[in-house]
Amino acid sequence: MENFAPSFSQHSKKTGQDSAATNHLEFLAPGFSVDLMEIYQDYADEPKESFLPLPDDLYSIYYDLEMATFRDDLSFYAKNLLAQSTVLELGCGTGRICKALSECGHRVLGVDLSFAMLQQAAARVPQGQFAVMDIRELGILGGFDAIIIAYNTLNLITTSAEIHNIFNTSRTLLVPGGKLLFQVQQATPQIKALASKGASFTFEIFDLPQQGKLVKEIRRRFDVTSNILEMEERYKPRPGNSKKPYRDYSHTLKLRLYNKKFWLETLKRHGFVIDTVATSFTKRSSSPEGLLLVSAQRL
Repeated sequence: MENFAPSFSQHSKKTGQDSAATNHLEFLAPGFSVDLMEIYQDYADEPKESFLPLPDDLYSIYYDLEMATFRDDLSFYAKNLLAQSTVLELGCGTGRICKALSECGHRVLGVDLSFAMLQQAAARVPQGQFAVMDIRELGILGGFDAIIIAYNTLNLITTSAEIHNIFNTSRTLLVPGGKLLFQVQQATPQIKALASKGASFTFEIFDLPQQGKLVKEIRRRFDVTSNILEMEERYKPRPGNSKKPYRDYSHTLKLRLYNKKFWLETLKRHGFVIDTVATSFTKRSSSPEGLLLVSAQRL
């Protein structure tokens, strides 16, 4: 395969007596030691939450826990590729899509800003190529049959000038007739309502690779003037056999939610013709509201 870019080849603790502010509940299950859980009577009695900045290596692990088995978008990319295509994925993360495409006979180059994520991608797709690079400043050779920018990566680019630059660069990297395929999120009425209602809160729980759980909390805020959705992601790992104090982490993502008109007009401006625009992964699937999938062809 031609080289397109440089590659890098809490045990139970008895307290004696309960305080007036808390109750202590003990849980015992076969094969597990007794854990102690404190139930607070009032929010004022709870310890203040503290979050450390999320390290890149941990984020790559937590990201993969959430995304590794996600497959809803794969059919959209697969059906828009010719057999044995040479594919560049911008913002490839831990290699989820690169793996699926490689298994179908496509040649893949994955680009991401996170070295930790690319380490996982390289292990997952040994026949692929990967490079640490900012998708706004690509320094690679062209000749690709397709470029994929998946899972709202473009929403993380918050200035329109940089979006224009990415589309212009993508055109130069594609062969004539090559495809640009991407997924973005649009502002929905529910998201816009956050501007007046304040932050929303959701959480998910994942199994940690060794033992225990990972609680992921997401707090969302939306600024209607800039169309920027601010997402604070809080990660609370709870290893099942650890006696060390828990450490919680957080980071904040900002996504600019451009509308459909912006994306289509920007593509046309940079020499693309629109093939398909979809608002669901498949006709039968239940897709997130505001989803936009675009296939465009270089003239």
